[in-house]
Amino acid sequence: RLAPATTLDAFLTAPLAGALSIVVRAENLTDETIITRNQGGSIDLGAPRTVWLGLRYGF
Repeated sequence: RLAPATTLDAFLTAPLAGALSIVVRAENLTDETIITRNQGGSIDLGAPRTVWLGLRYGF
């Protein structure tokens, strides 16, 4: 049996100019150590704190 775990994630979109916006996404902000299991039964560590930064252009 795996121990329960809780993570904190966030997502932000902010307009820059016209149809262009900046996107920030973060997962596991508290950098919790997470043990996961797939359907085959393999045990692995979950992703550590991860942050993405990008641009989005809408038509």
